[in-house]
Amino acid sequence: KLTQHKAKAGGAAVGVGTAVDEEGAYSSHDRRKARPLQTDAAFLRALGVTNEEGAPRPGMANKLRQIQRYVEILSKIVDRSYSAHGRGAGGGGGEGGSESDEDGGGDAGAGGHVGDRPPLRIVDVGCGRGYLTFAAHAHFHTRSSSGGGEIGGNGGGGENGAGVDGAGARYGQVRTVGVEVRPDLVKETNAIAEGLGAGF
Repeated sequence: KLTQHKAKAGGAAVGVGTAVDEEGAYSSHDRRKARPLQTDAAFLRALGVTNEEGAPRPGMANKLRQIQRYVEILSKIVDRSYSAHGRGAGGGGGEGGSESDEDGGGDAGAGGHVGDRPPLRIVDVGCGRGYLTFAAHAHFHTRSSSGGGEIGGNGGGGENGAGVDGAGARYGQVRTVGVEVRPDLVKETNAIAEGLGAGF
């Protein structure tokens, strides 16, 4: 679930900057690089980043590259963190193994655990219109026990593969919160999230 809250004016804001690569949006003469998000994802269209064909709208090519690069970097950091703490998909004991969930079973338990997969909580402070917030949520949701790939695009999970099933999920429930001081942006992004339906 993705929600956005209004922060108190003058409150501290934390931002994460990401470099935009110099590669063209989709160079026809170069081998296409696998991207973590499908460009026809519903949230990208709702935010005005891409059109119905998944191509960047005028003036949004750099934003699309920034979104893809941000998710690529963030995903590697989160995966390393989960592996270092023995969390994630698979049985216990080996690399990528997970801690057992005291609730057991495959349904969401206390704290968002699903089976043996711990929840993932994302907080984006100073999220603005939420381009990166929506992107992070969509990416991790498709890799969670509750994600079937439907919000990442047609098939989800990125351009180089389909969404995961319950057995291959890395995370339990994924919940994302965006914090923003401007009421108009809070209202707009909450409306977009509601319009996207399941997964947001």
